[in-house]
Amino acid sequence: MQLPWHHLLPFLASVAVSFIWFVPKPTPSIGSMVCKCLPVILLVMYLFYLEGWTDTENKLVLVALILSALGDAFLVFPKSLGLPGVVAFGLAQIAFTCAFGFRSVSWVIGIILYLTVFIVFSVIMILEAIPSNYRVAVPIFILYGILIATMLWRALDRFHLQELLLERRLCTAAGAIIFVVSDLSIIFLQGAGLIPQPYSKFVTIATYYSAQLLITLGASEKFWLKDYPNKTIH
Repeated sequence: MQLPWHHLLPFLASVAVSFIWFVPKPTPSIGSMVCKCLPVILLVMYLFYLEGWTDTENKLVLVALILSALGDAFLVFPKSLGLPGVVAFGLAQIAFTCAFGFRSVSWVIGIILYLTVFIVFSVIMILEAIPSNYRVAVPIFILYGILIATMLWRALDRFHLQELLLERRLCTAAGAIIFVVSDLSIIFLQGAGLIPQPYSKFVTIATYYSAQLLITLGASEKFWLKDYPNKTIH
């Protein structure tokens, strides 16, 4: 199978630039914002190039990626735009959840994930990992935790949809899991300061871009065609 990996070279190059320019920078700047947002914007362009604006799932993933890029831009300036950034990512999680759908539902997985959210936030409050200026927004963070847990739940249940290519289901599930890992690294590695900067920032960004890439590939059917771009889907 010859997959069009070469089309991802601009994305990979932009990730490298982000690691070089954004990760080591201690202070926010417009340049840092551009470097952080560019990889996700390129994924938007890549998915649109592959699939267009046709399938419902593709549309919703495109919307989620755009909202993620907006959240990225906000979170470069956490003191002034941190909460709008969390809201943008919360809306992105809703879009991802709707994209993955509710065709297969395992309530056991859902309950376990929601209980995990409760446990994680209990630990966060004990460790005081949320900065003092964000304490008033704890309900928003809890709501975001519920939203991303729901997104992960739907991605894991999507894995059981046999009518979808196995590669797509694997990418979506792996991407959702890594997305959660990335968000947890923000709280425990950066917020609680368990490891020094910029190492914690590197972990967060590396897992975040990996998650978005995998979810993008999971949303694309044409990417996995053996003779793409010559073969068409009817």
